[in-house]
Amino acid sequence: MIFLFCSARSGSTWLAKVFDSHPDLLYLHEPDTHDRGSDLLPHWFSDTPGARDIENTRRYLDRLIRARALRTVGIRPFFRKSYRGATAEKLRLGMVYGAKLAERAGLQEFADSFEIPDLARKGASPRIVFKSVSGLGRAEALIGAMPSMDPVLLIRHPCGYAASMLRGEKLGVMPPVARLGRMLETRSARRLGLTPATIENADHATLLAWTWLISNLEAVEPVHGANGTLLRYPDVALEPRRYIMPLFARLGLGWPRQTEEFLARSQQSQGDYYSIYRDASASADQWRKELDAPTIARIRGIVERDPIGAQFFVGENVGASV
Repeated sequence: MIFLFCSARSGSTWLAKVFDSHPDLLYLHEPDTHDRGSDLLPHWFSDTPGARDIENTRRYLDRLIRARALRTVGIRPFFRKSYRGATAEKLRLGMVYGAKLAERAGLQEFADSFEIPDLARKGASPRIVFKSVSGLGRAEALIGAMPSMDPVLLIRHPCGYAASMLRGEKLGVMPPVARLGRMLETRSARRLGLTPATIENADHATLLAWTWLISNLEAVEPVHGANGTLLRYPDVALEPRRYIMPLFARLGLGWPRQTEEFLARSQQSQGDYYSIYRDASASADQWRKELDAPTIARIRGIVERDPIGAQFFVGENVGASV
């Protein structure tokens, strides 16, 4: 399994769809947002996951790997697969669009419960690509539960993340910025001296900066320890072939024409807030136009407490820490 760890608003669906464009891969889109697994394990660990946590995580992963709900396998665009014949492709696509029509007709319960089968050829066992925006705090347990996993951690510029989240809240398509809750009990929070008192009167940008820092810190060491891959979204967005082609090679994947065509197509236009189509040159530094200097300075002052955040400000003058 290839596991894409990321936060919300990190460019992850675009990267996941680059993977999905590979004919040999089966993509599962954030099944852990529908099955939270709260009956088996916490979202944020206060200490190293124990043997029972790892076993519970295996059980949870088994559930997620079997998920085939519309919102898990019905994310456009769709791609031809080598493990599925032409007739099966058409039949499966018909099921997806039929479930989407039911959803639009108000039959939400039916759409949510309808499972879309893989319709893979007999004996075929496609490699799974799993994307999660909820798993950063569980990265250590998830990797420990599946040692064969190939983890990839995608990190967006902290100011880009904050600006996108604030924009989404203003547009009414993202929920209000949340308090940190149990994230404050993590080892990363304790190491940085973060307490409820630290953020008692914090504004939204400050909360987002701490969320970015703590959540990525909880994932980066497990990913490195598993010989995984760390990608910075600003780099990948501007030079996708330079970063994604070597990653595909490292994972034992070729570079099919379908992937090349999708990559080119995805960068030719600028879509809406949730679109995977992005003009990288226009969007990579959009945060510079959306955040004022004091806000950038607050975000920078927080994330520079660790090298994972400081790396994004090397050579930067804007929002310099004081």
